[in-house]
Amino acid sequence: MHEGDVIMHKNEKCAILDEIDENVSLTTIDDYTLIFMNNHLKKLLNIEGEDYVGKKCYEVIHHLSSPCEFCQKFNLNNENYDCAKKYIPHFGRYYTIKGKSIHLDNELVRLVVTDDITEVEVKNLEISRRVKAEESILKFMNNLTTEKKLDKAIDSVLEEITKYYKGDRGYIFYIDYINGETNNTHEFNMPGVVPQIQNLQHLPISIISRWVELFSKQNYIFIDSLDDELDKNSDEYKILKEQDIDRLLAIPFYVEGKLIGFIGIDNPKYDYNDITVLKSISFFVFYDMSRRTQIKKLEELSSYDTLTGLKNRNSYIYQIDILENDSPDNIGIIYIDLNGLKEANDKFGHAFGDERLKNVASVINNFFENDSYRVGGDEFVVIITNIEENKFVKRFNMLLDAINSDSSINVSVGYVYEDHPLSIEALITKADGIMYEEKLKYYELKDKRK
Repeated sequence: MHEGDVIMHKNEKCAILDEIDENVSLTTIDDYTLIFMNNHLKKLLNIEGEDYVGKKCYEVIHHLSSPCEFCQKFNLNNENYDCAKKYIPHFGRYYTIKGKSIHLDNELVRLVVTDDITEVEVKNLEISRRVKAEESILKFMNNLTTEKKLDKAIDSVLEEITKYYKGDRGYIFYIDYINGETNNTHEFNMPGVVPQIQNLQHLPISIISRWVELFSKQNYIFIDSLDDELDKNSDEYKILKEQDIDRLLAIPFYVEGKLIGFIGIDNPKYDYNDITVLKSISFFVFYDMSRRTQIKKLEELSSYDTLTGLKNRNSYIYQIDILENDSPDNIGIIYIDLNGLKEANDKFGHAFGDERLKNVASVINNFFENDSYRVGGDEFVVIITNIEENKFVKRFNMLLDAINSDSSINVSVGYVYEDHPLSIEALITKADGIMYEEKLKYYELKDKRK
C-alpha cells in the first residue's frame, strides 16, 4: 500500500473525530506531516474542500515555515497530555492546546486537540486588569497620604502612574489665566526619556485651545496617533512632535467649573483605552493638593501676622520653647518698639497706624527674613541663632541705618548677643530692658521739646 493510501486509510479510521467540537489533528512524529484534521479544524482554517494530506501541520495550521513551539517541546514518552494555553495571532483567539502520542495501526503519531477559550480568557484578562487597576489606585493613594511633602508625593504618583500605563513620561500642567500661559510644574521620565519640563514653561494658553474645548466636552484627551489625527502645521503638533510623542492621554483639573490644569501620560502602551485609572488618580491628586494648600493656609494664619507678614506671637512662643530645650551655640536678639503708635492712631486713624507698622516690618524683614516676629501691637522681636557676633552686629547696624533713613519710622531698639546662652527668656528680657531705656529717652526728649 502506497504512503498516500496508508494516510487515506488512517483518515477514514479517524472519521469519528469529526463529531468532536474541538479542533483535532494527527501528524507523523518525525516530520510533522498531516495525517488527519477533523471537520471542526478544517472549517476554522477554511479548507473544507482542499487536500491537506501529506502537507506539514505547521504550514497548513499556523502558516509557519518551521514547527511551532508546542510541537517542538512535545514529549513522546509522556502518557498524559502535554498542555498549554496560547494566543494564536493569525486566528486572533486564545486556545488551550493538548497533545500526546498515540498508536494508530501500530504506528506512533502525534494527537493535538485545541479548544477556543477566548471568551473565558478575555473575561479573566479583564478581571485581572481591573484588579491591577484597583490595586494601583490604592497604591497611588497611599503614596499621596504617606508622603509629607507635596512635591515629593506628586512626583511619586507620577512615577507610579507612568509605570502603570507603561508610558514614557508623566506630568502635570497648571494654567495661569492672569498671565495667559500654561506651565509644566511636575514631571517623571522613564530611563532614557529626555526631560521636557524646562522646555514647557510660559506656553501661551492658545496652544491648548483645542484641549480646553475637548476637556469641556468629554473630560479627557486621547490622541492615538499624532501623525494621523493632528494638523502637521499646527503649534500643537509641532510641540508634541518635538517631544517624540505619538500617543497621549490627559485628564483635566477643575475648580468650581473652571479648568486649572491637567495630568497626562506620553506614549502609554498599556490600558490606554480605559481612562478610569488616570481619572481616579487625577481626582485624588487634585483633592490632596487642595487639602494641603488649605492646611498650609491655615498654618500660615496660625503662624504669621496677617497685617505685617512677619511670624506672629504663636510662632514666637514656639521658637522660644525649642531654643530653651535645645540651646544654640550663640544667639542674637533685637527688641523693637514703635514709638507713638497710640497717638498716631488717635490723631490719624488706625489705617495710618497700620501703615506705619507695615513699614517697620518691611524694613526688619529685609535684614532678618524668617527670624522676625510681631509679638504685640507695636512690638517686634528678632531671634537669630548660630551667627558670629561681628556679623550679627553688622546686620543690626544696617537695620538701624535703614530705620534712621526713613522719616516715617520712629522706633526704640535694644539688642543683646551671647555665646552658649543659659536662658533665652532672660536674654529677651534684657533686650526688652535696653529697648525700654531707649524709649524713656525718646519720651524725655519729646517732653523737653514741648
